[in-house]
Amino acid sequence: MGLISKFFRGVVGSERAIDAGKLDRTRPWNPASASATEDLREIARVRARARDLYYNNDLARSLVDKFANAVVGYGIVPRCASAVDAFNELVDRRFARWATNPTPDGGVDFYGLQYQVELAKDTSGECFVVQVTPPKSANAEIPLWLKVLEADLCDENKNEPGLPNGNKIVQGIEFDRYDRVVAYYFHHNHPGDPLSWLPKSGDSHIRMRADEVIHVWDKFSARPSQVRGLPKLTPIVRKLRALESFERAELTKQEVAACFGIAIEGAEEGTYNSVKGNDGKLCDSSGRPIDSLYPGMTAYLPPGATVHAVTPPVLTGYADYVGEKKHGIASGFGVPYAVATGDLTKVNFSSSRYGQGVFIRLVGATQWLGIIPQFCERVWSMWITAAYESGSLQIPQAAVEWTTQPFPSVNPLQDAQADIRRLRMGATTITKVIADSGENPKVILNGRIKENEFLDANGLTFDSDPRYRTQAGTNQPVYDTNVTAPAKKKVRRVS
Repeated sequence: MGLISKFFRGVVGSERAIDAGKLDRTRPWNPASASATEDLREIARVRARARDLYYNNDLARSLVDKFANAVVGYGIVPRCASAVDAFNELVDRRFARWATNPTPDGGVDFYGLQYQVELAKDTSGECFVVQVTPPKSANAEIPLWLKVLEADLCDENKNEPGLPNGNKIVQGIEFDRYDRVVAYYFHHNHPGDPLSWLPKSGDSHIRMRADEVIHVWDKFSARPSQVRGLPKLTPIVRKLRALESFERAELTKQEVAACFGIAIEGAEEGTYNSVKGNDGKLCDSSGRPIDSLYPGMTAYLPPGATVHAVTPPVLTGYADYVGEKKHGIASGFGVPYAVATGDLTKVNFSSSRYGQGVFIRLVGATQWLGIIPQFCERVWSMWITAAYESGSLQIPQAAVEWTTQPFPSVNPLQDAQADIRRLRMGATTITKVIADSGENPKVILNGRIKENEFLDANGLTFDSDPRYRTQAGTNQPVYDTNVTAPAKKKVRRVS
């Protein structure tokens, strides 16, 4: 007992690790070696601060939007990848129909949900997507709806170390003895909603099984014992706030520096202005005292008075200081400075290619370690199961491949030439090159087959057809004129 008390005294006297949730950083640096759960005790405050910055700080908004757009773009697209082409086409058609209206309110399609989930994860650290069975009146072809819940709805303050069945609840998530997720505990309403209410049963939480809930957060970059996610803005919350305060102060200084005024001194005591006898006052031609300056003004001074101009000093160094701070903030978030701010004054071709390459690696990790396995794969599995149970499909599972949206090329010509060389070397395939461009390889190649059949049937030849024309526009050479060209084989569809 003494050791436990000593440990907790040490924790209380120390600081938790998440700086964004603290009120003061000027105290001595004394971080605690506490658990992930203890470090995330102020997670609600961190979320609130990150959201406030997202909605009210232009740089924070730009960082989050640019990153989410890079991860999702206009959608991470699935295509069925079984060994049977006809089955693949059937599944893809039915999924495409379902994807247009996958939510109870019909607000966004499946790809809009991807974007919403990524935005929620970056601003709040995590989000939850729950499975909803549509009522019969909805006439849904595939009985599956998805509903996105904010992170606040999962009660991070619900902790029970020992349940009767041997399970435990940590920050609103129930685990079994092997640390497998069993269930989630949600509030009936958002805890910040003034109209929150409890059902007549009096149950304080809604318990949902793990197979009904998709929990999306950057688990791959978290502590091993961490169970809840932190906003992507977390490490730069204080820097953004400090820069915001500095800019407000500088704005006030600039407003003062932009002012211009005059001062009158030396007016003889008891003397009168020559116009209408205003004692010691600067007047216009009508005798009205002048309280402000305006263009074309003519002023009359009292005897003995002298006018002095008041010009505040010009402020310098603001742009350099703010630029350096924004560089650090962008680096801490993981988005290139030029992308976040739109400032391309210091960007050249080489730095642009290198910066984009590093950014692509970071985005790729978020796609293939985060949103694709955590959200897209789970949705696909739920959809296949719902389609099978409703009789729309005859098998309960199907392989899937995902195509992400490509990044804009800094030099399209060089990139295309590099793809051609890699193809000729055998280092890649046409299918891979097409998929990297964000297109469906089967659709593209089957389209080329149909196009070639039409061109040959009508005797048409274009410079773009490599079967007959070289890249320089000349006829393809016949290497052996003594050998008759073989008859054309029947064209087969790409599988």
